[in-house]
Amino acid sequence: MKRLRQRGGAIRWNISRDTADPQKFVETFVTESWADHLRQHERVTAETRKIEGRVQALHLGPGPPKTTHLIAEEMPE
Repeated sequence: MKRLRQRGGAIRWNISRDTADPQKFVETFVTESWADHLRQHERVTAETRKIEGRVQALHLGPGPPKTTHLIAEEMPE
């Protein structure tokens, strides 16, 4: 997934294990902007979908893995 995300424009990528639930992993990646992230969705190839499907097949919970989006905010000093 790291190579796929970076090829799609991610500037950072990480996979973390949840210490409260050692079977839970969380993937995070950062893009320059929300527009860049939206472009990632537009550029998905058949190869990418195939790899994403193989990764999602590792998911053990009911339903698909949960996806959330976090957007950095500029905070006044």
